[in-house]
Amino acid sequence: MAKKKTAKKSASKSKTVAGTGRTDGAMGKRADLGAAVSTYSGSLPGWQASLARRLDRVVRKGAPRATGAIKWGMPVYEHHGMLCYIRAQAKYVTLGFYAQGTSLEDPKGLLEGTGKAIRHVKIGAADVVDEKYLGELVRQAVWVNEAG
Repeated sequence: MAKKKTAKKSASKSKTVAGTGRTDGAMGKRADLGAAVSTYSGSLPGWQASLARRLDRVVRKGAPRATGAIKWGMPVYEHHGMLCYIRAQAKYVTLGFYAQGTSLEDPKGLLEGTGKAIRHVKIGAADVVDEKYLGELVRQAVWVNEAG
């Protein structure tokens, strides 16, 4: 009697990220990231949703080849490594920069943080958003990541 071959199913440790159609840790295509950011911003109160969308546009313009996904419950952008993130808090929305945060030139003194590398800008409801300046920070972060 011949034995039947049975196909093994591979167990996947990835989890589907809600609203993105991707799995955790996957690099998202730009169109997918736009949908994910829309889902993220759609879950926020009015001013935060509007600001998150604005910051997404700033990041996309400053880092046109960046990819990303919703990770740790927020949009995370990557280009030659971790680049930046957008995270809403109760009283502000943060644009944060990963490993290159301390390498960024910030003559306006907007970057905050005390860790070894990560820095962020907190933007409240009544704050004026200098998109040109924030875009320059994003471009610097891209350059630092590309330089390795």
